[in-house]
Amino acid sequence: MPDRFDDNGKKRKKREDNSSIYRNLSLITQFTLYMLVPIGGLSAGGYFLDKYFHTSWIIIVCFFVGAIAGGQAVYRLAMKIANEKSKEPERNILNRPRRTEGPLDEAGSSNKEEKTPEKVDD
Repeated sequence: MPDRFDDNGKKRKKREDNSSIYRNLSLITQFTLYMLVPIGGLSAGGYFLDKYFHTSWIIIVCFFVGAIAGGQAVYRLAMKIANEKSKEPERNILNRPRRTEGPLDEAGSSNKEEKTPEKVDD
């Protein structure tokens, strides 16, 4: 269940909670269209080619070519989405990016000291 409170403890607006739902619905629609358009288009083309050449096998070939093309388009979209998600920083419970360094001191900087090159006196 999504967190309904922001960082200050105030209740979030409903619109922010529904954003992931709308994103998922748009992805489902994209996957569907990416499969249906090539299959439908190539099947229709195969049907008309069958009528023109008085055959009955071209529509079957075109259907499978459309299915392969649609599957490839869906695969590319899925990989693009997976790569975008892997680039996003991990988030904790409060939806803040996780720190990758050690604890912070009172000033807000990390305890790790930066190494500077030592000067050699001649």
